[in-house]
Amino acid sequence: MLSLAILSPFIGSIVIALIPRKISRAESAPKTLFIVALLFSILSLVATLLAVQGYDNNNPLYQLRETWFQDVVSGAVGSFALDGISLGLFALTAVLFPLGIISSELSHAHQRAEGKEPERITLFWISLLFLETTVLGVFA
Repeated sequence: MLSLAILSPFIGSIVIALIPRKISRAESAPKTLFIVALLFSILSLVATLLAVQGYDNNNPLYQLRETWFQDVVSGAVGSFALDGISLGLFALTAVLFPLGIISSELSHAHQRAEGKEPERITLFWISLLFLETTVLGVFA
């Protein structure tokens, strides 16, 4: 579940980047980009909540370990795991990013109501989702 929680915002940023320009410049595009960003961030939150349910508070060691790769020759291992401190920060990140996405859309809607169209909105949503991926990866 950690992999899904970490990678879903990254996949969402790729989906937003692949939306054709003429669609992303249409009048309904800001709402579409917001919905895509929010859905992938909520997917990350749901995966995080499912992973947290499997955490044993009585065990102080790393848990929920997922190994992505292991090189037998060099001994390098790429894996994610959570301990008690990182679990709280990981879950807090997963909760705060959807709230930040909603808050950002409210701010953008306010700007549009004042007649100011937010610039580079596609890049904004891509960057925000990529930031979520990196922060979750750091805590795992």
